[in-house]
Amino acid sequence: MAQRRLLGAVIAGLLLSGSVLADSPPTTALIGTPLQPDWAELTPAQQAILAPLARDWNAMDSLRKKQWLGIAERYPNKPPAEQQRIQARMQEWGRMTPDQRARARNTYKDFKQLPADQRRAVREKWKAYLSLPLAERQRLREEGKSADLLLLMPPAEPPAATEPDATPPPAEALVSETANPSP
Repeated sequence: MAQRRLLGAVIAGLLLSGSVLADSPPTTALIGTPLQPDWAELTPAQQAILAPLARDWNAMDSLRKKQWLGIAERYPNKPPAEQQRIQARMQEWGRMTPDQRARARNTYKDFKQLPADQRRAVREKWKAYLSLPLAERQRLREEGKSADLLLLMPPAEPPAATEPDATPPPAEALVSETANPSP
């Protein structure tokens, strides 16, 4: 009889401890992207390429690190003009606040989900915005009207079928190498 009580107590204890363990995931399970290296663990070449991100690197999640490491891996094979573009965008990304980065990621995600004709319309509006004098662009930004030029709506007139689909809008420009950057 005492053995039954002892066995019952052990089983009850295991069940109670098992339910506590079941509430939290095991610490050894790999969920999502495996851990990526800290800044000090990067190669000197990776550090040179990713230098604009050095300040924030160790705070990044593994997915972001993996995306940036992919960019660093492809970087040496890019033409010099493309390398300069990537460096400029990384520097701009490094200067952004976390909220600005989240908005850029969301804008990029929304942009990528648009139909091709709407993406072309946004690109055309972005080209029009860039063609404005710097003072006019600054005035529009200060008034909060610069976003009006990039409203995600269908074009009034359909674009020509032969029009290239190449010039990125601003959010895509910030995170084009880190697509889905959701950087």
